[in-house]
Amino acid sequence: MGWDEDVFDPKSGKHVCFNCIGDDYALKKFVQENLCYDVCDYCDLEADEDIPISADLDDVINHIYNSMIASWNKAVDGLGWDGAEGGYVGWTTFNTHEGLIEELELENDKLFEDICSELPDEEWCTGAGYYRVDRNEIYIAAWDDFAKKITPEQPDNLADYSHYVDTNHIEDENIPVTHTLNMIAEFLEKHVGLIRYLTQKEDIFRLRVGKQRYNSARDLGTKPSGLGDPKLVRMNFSHTETFYGAFDLETPILEVSSEGSDENIKSIGIFKVVHPIKVLDLSRLPNVPSIFDEENRYFREELKFLNYFVKKVSCDVSDTPSDDYAPTQFFSEYIRRKLNTKGLIFPSSKNRDRNGLCCALFVTNEECGDVDDAEIGQIKLKLQTVFYPD
Repeated sequence: MGWDEDVFDPKSGKHVCFNCIGDDYALKKFVQENLCYDVCDYCDLEADEDIPISADLDDVINHIYNSMIASWNKAVDGLGWDGAEGGYVGWTTFNTHEGLIEELELENDKLFEDICSELPDEEWCTGAGYYRVDRNEIYIAAWDDFAKKITPEQPDNLADYSHYVDTNHIEDENIPVTHTLNMIAEFLEKHVGLIRYLTQKEDIFRLRVGKQRYNSARDLGTKPSGLGDPKLVRMNFSHTETFYGAFDLETPILEVSSEGSDENIKSIGIFKVVHPIKVLDLSRLPNVPSIFDEENRYFREELKFLNYFVKKVSCDVSDTPSDDYAPTQFFSEYIRRKLNTKGLIFPSSKNRDRNGLCCALFVTNEECGDVDDAEIGQIKLKLQTVFYPD
């Protein structure tokens, strides 16, 4: 290999095509943008005429190494050394080969060996701060700590948990509970597409279970404030009227259980949006980017956290150690105020296999109208159809 401590200069002399580089989207893009040769050394593919089909493997290895440097830390630069035990202390380390097994999606063993043989045999670690704590773990700990301390009886204390935090300069190993909500909001605001508008093109299904059939918007729409146990509503305090619905027929049936109750007659209303409603759509969260994605890899740790966070806020409350929805109620109310949204969309806890989506819209009972109601400014959701599944 052509590497020493001061200069990294791979000299494999080989070429690799788009198909052989594996499934990592960023590496595929790099190869596609750097085609320069008419033969691939790993599949014997040859170009028709003189059209290049492969990139210089040394250029690819340089890109991989630069990505490693940008995403990982050399253990020798940040961790202490235990001379007695013969290893680094303070955080888990991994060598180049182990790290690339996790990140490279290669099926060609020879290509993987060639890449590793040109790279420095280095010990690495991830994270921030002196002991290299993963930022993702810092964020998770902040939310988990917040969730443990919040109770349903604290709605007037929202400001106590929304202090400003500069998410671009988090180096400490913990984030105060008082900064948690602002941290999450800052992360969400960075990603285009999460804030969107519900329009008249989307049907919203809402189910009510009772001892009779319901057929009006007032009966099938938002439950008036003050009714029900505040512990059992996911995204709103008891004094905030909120319309809960879904975007397919199956999801509300799975979400609303009548098991063990004599109220088992199901009524389902299909509502239309009268005027666009601004929502935070947690179902559109981007995937965690590749470390080889120069433009987006900076967001890796916060997107790891946000994916964890969305699973937590959309999980069935019976699956959590807590017996209430207080943390998600605080989150929803804070987002409503900070981002000026009128609702949230989130994955169903009961219909994940089919990607079912639910919504919580800050629409009152009086703002739900029937199909023949005049379209006055007060009406935000209009009941179009009612049916009664078996």
